[in-house]
Amino acid sequence: GLIGTGAYTFDSWDIGNTGRITLKSNPEYWDGQPDIETLVYEAITDASARALAFQNGEYDYVYEIPYDQVESLSKLGGARIEVKETVNLNYVALNPIPVEDGSNEPCQEILALVVTNTSDRFLEWAEIAVPVGDRYAYFRLSSLPAGQSLLVMEKTAAAYVSDAAYGEAVLLSTAEGNKEFSLHTDRFSITAADHVVNLTNLTPENISGNIAIYYKNVAGGIYIGGITYKKTLPSGVACGAVAQFICENYTVAGSELLFIVYEQ
Repeated sequence: GLIGTGAYTFDSWDIGNTGRITLKSNPEYWDGQPDIETLVYEAITDASARALAFQNGEYDYVYEIPYDQVESLSKLGGARIEVKETVNLNYVALNPIPVEDGSNEPCQEILALVVTNTSDRFLEWAEIAVPVGDRYAYFRLSSLPAGQSLLVMEKTAAAYVSDAAYGEAVLLSTAEGNKEFSLHTDRFSITAADHVVNLTNLTPENISGNIAIYYKNVAGGIYIGGITYKKTLPSGVACGAVAQFICENYTVAGSELLFIVYEQ
C-alpha cells in the first residue's frame, strides 16, 4: 500500500462494488503503531441509513446522524455521541448575482445554499456536496467568521430545479482558522470608497513586504458568495504613508473588509 507519515496506510479500495476503503495500521508511525490494526471506510449518503446501520451494529463509528435520533442512539449500550457545532445549510434559488469566478457575469435561477458558521472559530474554507437525484451538486466557500452566514452558489452555476429530489447536504472538507484573522487596526488606519481601499501605516517602521486585503460582498446581513476577494500590494508601505488598493468588486454599501495579511 501507499506509505506516508500518518497512523494508517492505504490497503485497498473496492471501487466497482461497495466503495469500501481499507487502511492498515502503520508500523513505522512516529507515535507508535495504532492498536486498531484495520480501518474500513464506507460512504452512506443517507443520514437515516447511517444511523440505522450503527444501531444494527454494522459500524463502529458513523458521522453526522439526524439530530432527532441522537437521544435514542445515545441509549444504546456502549454508544457514545459527540455533538459538535458546525455549519447550517439551507437551499435557495438565486436570482441575478455575479458568477463566483471573478468574471462578474450575471446569472439567475442558480442552485445555492445559505451556510451559517455556528462554531466559535473562523472558517477558512469548506466544500459541501448535495445529492440531486442521481448526481451531486458541489459548493465551495471561504472566509466565514464565527456566527455569520453566507449565500454560496453551486460551483458550476447549475440551475435550481424546484421539483428535483434534493438529499441531505454533506460537509466534505473544512478548515478552521488556526491563525490570527485581523484588520490590524493597531497598525493600519482604513478608509474606503467605492472600488478603492486605503491603508495608512500607523507604525514607526516601514512595511517592506506584501500587503494583502481580503473582502466579501454583503447584503441583507449575510455575505453574498462563497468567493473571497483578495488584493495584494507587493511594494509594502512606508511609515506614515498610504497604500491604495483598487478593488473592482468593492463598494462601501455592499462589501466588508474581513482581514489583512502583511509581511514586515
